[in-house]
Amino acid sequence: MKANYTYNEGLLKLYFTIDEDDTPIYQNIKMVKNIVEIKLPKDLDINKVHPDILALSIILISYPFIKSKLTLPFGVSKVFHDHFEDVGRKEIFPIDYNLKPREVPLNGVPALAYSGGIDSTAALTLMPRTTVAVFLDRIQPEAKKNIYNKEAAHYACKSLRKLGRSVYMIESDLEYIREPVGFPVDIAVAVPILLLADYIGFDSVAFGTLSGAYKIYNPTFREYSKAFHYRLWGKCFEIIGIPFNQVTLGLTEICSTKIAIKSPYYDFTQSCMRGKIKNPCLGCWKCFRKILLMKILSQEDIDDMLLDKLFKSNVQYSLFKFPIKEESTIAYICSRYKGEHFLMSLLNKATQGDTLSLDWAEKWYSHSIEILPEKYRNFVRTQIVKYVDVMTENEENYMKNLDLYELTKSEAYKKNVDNFIKALKEYNNL
Repeated sequence: MKANYTYNEGLLKLYFTIDEDDTPIYQNIKMVKNIVEIKLPKDLDINKVHPDILALSIILISYPFIKSKLTLPFGVSKVFHDHFEDVGRKEIFPIDYNLKPREVPLNGVPALAYSGGIDSTAALTLMPRTTVAVFLDRIQPEAKKNIYNKEAAHYACKSLRKLGRSVYMIESDLEYIREPVGFPVDIAVAVPILLLADYIGFDSVAFGTLSGAYKIYNPTFREYSKAFHYRLWGKCFEIIGIPFNQVTLGLTEICSTKIAIKSPYYDFTQSCMRGKIKNPCLGCWKCFRKILLMKILSQEDIDDMLLDKLFKSNVQYSLFKFPIKEESTIAYICSRYKGEHFLMSLLNKATQGDTLSLDWAEKWYSHSIEILPEKYRNFVRTQIVKYVDVMTENEENYMKNLDLYELTKSEAYKKNVDNFIKALKEYNNL
């Protein structure tokens, strides 16, 4: 693949040209456009952006579609090139042998890929006041209709600013380079952060990434530091002087929700990207998990009318596929639910919420601190323990030994799943 760019008064345009050996269709996604726009501050000098950072921004947008080689209109450092060749099995050309990798700024500040949702709110709550929140503001083509609604996210960003926080809202259509629409790489949400890094002086980047990165119960635990994702992207971000600052990495969805509820930013927090301000759609998978979990942790009653609405929405299609995505979260919700809705009772059995020990899910896996930049470890540790307890060694071992494959082999599990799916289909007249 070949890439080029133009830049004029804050508007960065990236141009991609597919080579014969590239892969415009990768797994279930297809590259459908070759020009991407990113609207940066007008006084940002693109020539002061380190070449490795600009290269990584381009790579994050095009990575799945590059077969073996990406040719840029500028050189990258040999360290950057060698890392991608060794770990990613892709070569980035040309190499500028005189270019040194970007160093972490001495007086730098952390950046957060902010969405306005529960998990990024938890991350912001745990980070220093100097943290800059950066929201990737999707440019939606007028000709394309979709259910994505930015109102709540915009409201959250503006509310943060009113509280004196530093927030950047960077518009881009990068998610439309592929179909279905979405990030070509999960951390492509960091592209605006990368491009602002030398403009502001970022020394690290945080996402709302939770303990799911450890693949707990999905199907079994794995050390994130040894995973391909971290070996490729984590190390790459280190090379460009913006290491991962994954403050929420050792926290489950239960923990991040606990923290968000107690956060000074909770009033304008909303994970649903389909509903309006303080009015979530109640029809998406995020609503099902987040709203029920917030009510459980806030010790609020969950009335049957709400559950009826949720079970009759498009959520049902996520519940037909077992094991369910984020099954441990659903098991936790069901195990703590005190009502009598018959579908919740059946779902509790289907997810084994009635038999699994889930106390560990309320606590912090403290070894995750080791993946943070040393500069921030003590601060983040102090913040986390204000909100949640630390897992004991026994709880860590229990969590690590959970094996989804083994737990779903039993006839009892299959029977409980069948009973739930049958009841859900009958409930929706399917």
